[in-house]
Amino acid sequence: MAVDVKAGAALEPGVPRKLFSPGFRPALSDHYAVTADGQRFLVLAPVDTAPTTMTVVLNWTAGLKK
Repeated sequence: MAVDVKAGAALEPGVPRKLFSPGFRPALSDHYAVTADGQRFLVLAPVDTAPTTMTVVLNWTAGLKK
């Protein structure tokens, strides 16, 4: 949401307007971030794909030794 505000002797807020719809409703407020200039949003969104496989290699430094 965004609201235009007129600054003067008193603040005069305008009518709130919707900026965009992310396609889901975030459960917590920490699921998004705003850039410093306020022009962009980074939104953590669910992905409708199957999980991928991850390979974890333990003691990998031992393979570097001759």
